[in-house]
Amino acid sequence: MGRWGLTVLLAGSLIHSTSAAVDAYEPFCGPGSQPTDALRDIERRIAALPEEDTARFQEASQRSAEAMTSLQLHDWASAEARFTDAMQILQRQKLDRSPAAVVICNGLAALHQNQGDHALAETFHRRALSLAQAYCRPEDDLIITLQANIASSLDQQARYEAARDLLLAALQGFSAGERRLPEWLRVQREGQLRYLLGQAYLHLAEYDAARAVLLEILGISKPPNELLPQHLADTLQLLGRVEAAAGRPEAAARYFDQAIELYRAYFPDGPSLEETIGLRDRLR
Repeated sequence: MGRWGLTVLLAGSLIHSTSAAVDAYEPFCGPGSQPTDALRDIERRIAALPEEDTARFQEASQRSAEAMTSLQLHDWASAEARFTDAMQILQRQKLDRSPAAVVICNGLAALHQNQGDHALAETFHRRALSLAQAYCRPEDDLIITLQANIASSLDQQARYEAARDLLLAALQGFSAGERRLPEWLRVQREGQLRYLLGQAYLHLAEYDAARAVLLEILGISKPPNELLPQHLADTLQLLGRVEAAAGRPEAAARYFDQAIELYRAYFPDGPSLEETIGLRDRLR
């Protein structure tokens, strides 16, 4: 699976003051977003915390940031313990439905996904989405990101029809809100959703649909807002897999060759290069 099939992590810091809550809305829900009434309400509650509780809330922020670091270091036990500590602090302050809890739930989902428990990862992904929907609009970037994370968990559980349906809905929401995003981010996010959708179509043997949605990714990647090299290479590799499965080895070879060229140029030591060479060789 390409890197687009992995959970997207959210920032580890938490909102902990009145001005920070409003200022943090745009990076939390996505560029171009505007504060909702729900976010303003939680912002007022956090601002009204006594000094001692404010210190505890900041402690939760620190625990969450530490958990993110542990997660990136693959220290699963430490990450889980720190995420749990942070959530318990929020629960005692009745703030376990705040934006801070979205970050924690998504982090726990990433933890369980990395450990191979994709059903539990899906549970935490869905909880994060449910919480975020109270603060963000359907077209906001955070909602799209969390939907893509759920689709990744569904794919890992071979629930391809459910992944396809969720991604189609996510793309509808994205279409409503894409003009709010900076162009470079719009291209990356739309590419991610279409990549995951193409992957679901491939598993369902819907090869024409897979080919069409992946070619649309190449169509939106134009200077100066091209896909990142890794994402472009992953898309080309997936196109090669689609063509191979559809019985079109010559087309598959062309896409694999293009992907190999990119992997060699940018990621010569990564596993994707060897994997793609193997796929290319099997066509012979």
